[in-house]
Amino acid sequence: IGNLSNLIFLDITGSQINSIPSSIGNLNSNLKTIHLARNKITSIPNEIWTLTALEKLALDENQITGTLPI
Repeated sequence: IGNLSNLIFLDITGSQINSIPSSIGNLNSNLKTIHLARNKITSIPNEIWTLTALEKLALDENQITGTLPI
């Protein structure tokens, strides 16, 4: 996933994934929207918080425990 440098919108809603690869941080320059709703994700890699262009992160209906930084 980290090689998709021109990606602006990523929608993996309802795909039954249980983790996000740390290589998502390599999408730093253009990625504005990530939809990860209705999956089985339990945690978010720290690399996701380095996505400077990110405007929307949809994580509803997952199994995330703990708190997320705002």
